[in-house]
Amino acid sequence: MFKIIEVAKREYLATVRTKSFLVSLLLTPMVIVLILFITDRPNKAYTGEVASQEIVIIDQIGTLKHEITQVFSEYNQGKSVHQVIIEDYIDNDPNSDKCLKGFSKEILNGKIDAYLLIDGVDPNGTILLNFYSQKRTDSDFALFNTVKMLIGKAVLHQKYKLHSFSHNLIKSLSQGIYIQHIGVSAQLDLIQNSGSDMLIVFFYMYIMYMGIFSTSQRMLSGLIEEKNTRIIEVLLSILTPFQLMAGKIFGLASVGLTLVGFWLSAAHFFLMNKGITETLSLSIIGYFFIYYILGFLLFSSLMAAVGSICNSNKEAHNYTVLISLILIVPMILCTHVFEKPDSILATFLSIFPLTAPVAMVHKMLFCAEVSHFYALLAILLLIASILIGIRLSAKIFRIGILMYGKPPKIREILRWLKYE
Repeated sequence: MFKIIEVAKREYLATVRTKSFLVSLLLTPMVIVLILFITDRPNKAYTGEVASQEIVIIDQIGTLKHEITQVFSEYNQGKSVHQVIIEDYIDNDPNSDKCLKGFSKEILNGKIDAYLLIDGVDPNGTILLNFYSQKRTDSDFALFNTVKMLIGKAVLHQKYKLHSFSHNLIKSLSQGIYIQHIGVSAQLDLIQNSGSDMLIVFFYMYIMYMGIFSTSQRMLSGLIEEKNTRIIEVLLSILTPFQLMAGKIFGLASVGLTLVGFWLSAAHFFLMNKGITETLSLSIIGYFFIYYILGFLLFSSLMAAVGSICNSNKEAHNYTVLISLILIVPMILCTHVFEKPDSILATFLSIFPLTAPVAMVHKMLFCAEVSHFYALLAILLLIASILIGIRLSAKIFRIGILMYGKPPKIREILRWLKYE
């Protein structure tokens, strides 16, 4: 046991003192923040954080000008940004069709953002509209939805006036509602649901994936390097293969905990600054670390076996791609888990040892409550898989670590597993 601790200590100190460790420690939070900044900029168009937008309205009906201008004026009132300004209103002009190409050029030149053609009324009484804009971005879709809402409101106001409704009555009838989505857990706790849930899921899943895969990848690269430089032969002269493998696994597990601990602290600080605190419960953080440690032990034992039978990173590539794909599966199927958290597939992913570390935490974040039975079952299956995986990997490691040249075939590896 003492030798395992010494190997783990050496592996930990040798890793944390490298520049690559410091880069990964600091770069990952920076990449996450950069991704969120880039993806959040288009969304600001919908929250009123862009410049005012200008449109031209061509009304071939000629009866909506008063209501439309009034509705747009009320919408812009009190807004310092994201106003929708009517640059020009062409009312019932017989030559308006000839102006359409000119307005299209103004859109391309950036003079206006869009123009709206009120084309007429069909036999059923439906008003026909055409909305023209250059880009199909979130900002344009937001403008389209805003104009659609305001024109609909103006048409409704006109219909109210035809029935002699007063302005105050029209305003009262046009009032909308405010609805808040609140989840109820088994403990009857009320949990406010918001778009921040997806942000938290992104943080946790990315950190879990990077923590497990990037750190276990260090195990693979380190073993191949020591094998090629023959350092492994010196180490095996004073250590058993199991002691060496176990020491490396525990040492890199400590490296992973250091990385994940720092990343989670940075994520927690970032989310707190954005006012997102309701989903960061201690129970989820506790389960996260449990599943992270167990997931790392399982995948690092697989990486140790792969590293022992390969002589270069190129040879190991096919194995690592397969292992990384297994980890990515829960991330690919996250939409299914979100929509049907109690389905057979979601339940299987959350308890199957190779996908449980990511899928179970994912499910805990999406669901108001996850059964403790399934959470503990996943942990027990992971522990059993780790014990079996380390035992089988040790058999492969014992023989493969001293083999050079052509990598062994699958049939030969299966024969090693039969050795005692």
